[in-house]
Amino acid sequence: MGVGLRAPHYRQFLEQRPRVDWLEVHSENFLEQSGYSWHVLQQLRRDYPFSLHGVGMGLGSVRGFSDAHLERVAALVARVEPMLVSEHLCWGAVHDRHLNDLLPLALNDEMLALLCERVQRVQERLGRQILLENVSTHVRFHADSMTEAAFMAVLAQRTGCALLV
Repeated sequence: MGVGLRAPHYRQFLEQRPRVDWLEVHSENFLEQSGYSWHVLQQLRRDYPFSLHGVGMGLGSVRGFSDAHLERVAALVARVEPMLVSEHLCWGAVHDRHLNDLLPLALNDEMLALLCERVQRVQERLGRQILLENVSTHVRFHADSMTEAAFMAVLAQRTGCALLV
């Protein structure tokens, strides 16, 4: 069983080393590769496998995602050597303004083509398969032409990514 490692857990994990199979951390919390959180990660990765889970790449953003962000994630992956790398399948910015939310995608052929290209680009840059997590969706878009299950299945089949649902 894996556990999401957050700052309130640091002391317990450093002092007691609880029995868990692996730890998940948010990639964006470690992109600077410095500070106390980075120190904790370095200590704990000696005893636990890690998974990096991203929340900020914005793969579904119509304007594109940040090459700089991808490079920082790639540097983190190279340094931490996680067992898994995952990212939310969403968008979250408009006109370079981050909305601080994980927003759902239109489920259609146009978005599927856009995501296939981006997911392949990310996997090539990272040199590994990534997992994509769907975000909660409370609305359907008029532009939707397929179900979420069909959309995710085709995306995984075309790109070779895995799914975290």
